Amino acid sequence: MKGILDKIDPLDVDDFLFKVEESFQIKIIDDDFKVNTFGEFVDYVADKLNQKYLINDKSCTSQFLFYKIRNKLINSKFSKENIKPETKLNKIISLKNRKKKILEIQSQLGFKIDALRTPHIIPLAILLVFVFLIFNLFFQMVSTELLLIGFGMFLGLIFISNPLTIIFKDKTLGQLIKRIERENYLMSQKNQDKYNPKEVETNLKEFFTDYFDFQNQTFTRDTIL
Repeated sequence: MKGILDKIDPLDVDDFLFKVEESFQIKIIDDDFKVNTFGEFVDYVADKLNQKYLINDKSCTSQFLFYKIRNKLINSKFSKENIKPETKLNKIISLKNRKKKILEIQSQLGFKIDALRTPHIIPLAILLVFVFLIFNLFFQMVSTELLLIGFGMFLGLIFISNPLTIIFKDKTLGQLIKRIERENYLMSQKNQDKYNPKEVETNLKEFFTDYFDFQNQTFTRDTIL
């Protein structure tokens, strides 16, 4: 029976496993990595954690992260009472202070968070103008004036793609927290020598869904990988 990863590029699978290693601070060894189902994969990760860390069924990583990050977001417009998981990030953090605030949050957490991205249209526009310039450099199909205008546009697009134009990958604070927890699970813990087994399974399920875009895939422990 074919598994859900059969059509996935092996390099993408390797990259995914590397990110799991980073998140859970474990090492996936080829010789003992014999899993066929999602449940076996969860058990493999849990077994690796059992060898290094203690179990804490009562921990709640998302709640811990929320309160920790919220303290860095309190300002003149937003008090702790009106900052909630559903609050939109672009309303809490202005465009001007975005990079600075993310650096403050990273300092508070003690690790980097991949929270920002450049709008997709800007790299595409830079590429198109660059191709236009190279093409006309060889074939000289436009006047020198238009070529200079194109060069000016190229420099302008590079300039506006600076950190001031970077936008959030996640819409809400809650979505950001869930992704931080997923990608940095053990580093996100209040006690980094403990873990919650239920959270491990939930995070791995969300990891699969988001990384491979399995939005319509229902995961169970019997799902064949």
